[in-house]
Amino acid sequence: IEIDPLLEEVATVTREELKVHNVIVIPRNKQGNFRARSSKPPYEANLLLKKDSELIRFLAKGELTVLDSLERKIEDTTNERQRKQLEASRDELKMAHAAIAAPIMLKGELTGVFFLGPKLSGDSFSEEELRLFQVLGPQLATALEKAKLFDEVKAFIQQLQQRVEAATKELRDRNSYLVALRDVTATITRSFDFEKVTQEIANAIANELGFLGGLLVFVDEDGRHVFPQAITQTPLIEKALKLLPKSF
Repeated sequence: IEIDPLLEEVATVTREELKVHNVIVIPRNKQGNFRARSSKPPYEANLLLKKDSELIRFLAKGELTVLDSLERKIEDTTNERQRKQLEASRDELKMAHAAIAAPIMLKGELTGVFFLGPKLSGDSFSEEELRLFQVLGPQLATALEKAKLFDEVKAFIQQLQQRVEAATKELRDRNSYLVALRDVTATITRSFDFEKVTQEIANAIANELGFLGGLLVFVDEDGRHVFPQAITQTPLIEKALKLLPKSF
């Protein structure tokens, strides 16, 4: 039910059974366009058929397109506008290295396109082989729909998991902060020694809250000056203090 293995398997089996050069199945994406999910040769990595392209418009009617028939129609068409439309469809077939483009329909809607390259023998496709896609199309459409739903569910589960992980981390961080806050508060309330309490708070910035360190600065009584009271005691900060020109 995974979409990429499904497309690969269908393409491989069809190529081997019908003995054609290449097969590619392109599902409709969320934007309604048809972009190849495989960049393996001979497919172009940027193979894209827009929903309003001439070939897609024709396939949306549920009709199969054969390159040889298309070439003959172009030769027989005298109407310039119709000729240009047919030539645009032919160019898109050639871009996909396809001799046939078959619609994959679900409930009257085009949900994918089957591209088949020419036969290895050089022969034309028989009526029986062309009818095969009328049977295969709806079955493949149903399989693709299931695969798309599976993709959506998988993406939703990944998003949900990321949200749960983010929420768990946030709770863990909050919990760590609350525990640290409780420990610092307990330290403050255990002592009435101003210097000891301020030093414990400065140390807790590194020990409990996970920062490199911190500085506790007070405003003087005149409201115009500030003075440092305590700085976190760690080996790194002690080295830094030794570099100062005078005492902290």
